[in-house]
Amino acid sequence: MSFPVILPKGLPNGTRAEALIVLGSGAMQIIYDLPGAWRRSNHLLIVMLANPKSVARESAKPPRSKGILMLGQTTGTGPVRWMVGQEEVIVLRSTITPAELAHFKAAMVAQRH
Repeated sequence: MSFPVILPKGLPNGTRAEALIVLGSGAMQIIYDLPGAWRRSNHLLIVMLANPKSVARESAKPPRSKGILMLGQTTGTGPVRWMVGQEEVIVLRSTITPAELAHFKAAMVAQRH
């Protein structure tokens, strides 16, 4: 990778990594299976780890498309982004709860120290 990778920590107990997709040298995507019977029809969490130079700024407008891929719930959706060291973490929330997301982010940020 073209940046120092800090792997995710702090996801809910029982979360399993299902796939790792390398998107060139500037980004990787990890797909997680979140635990809990209540999520079974909507259980995937997508986390992208990227060199900030490889991704569009949060304020960038995506290109117009005839279709859209929706993963997870549709209320309060949209990516959550933060920096950990020299890495940008982009999380598509899916059914991760606000408390789980806050714990995940705090654990990731703590790794840079």
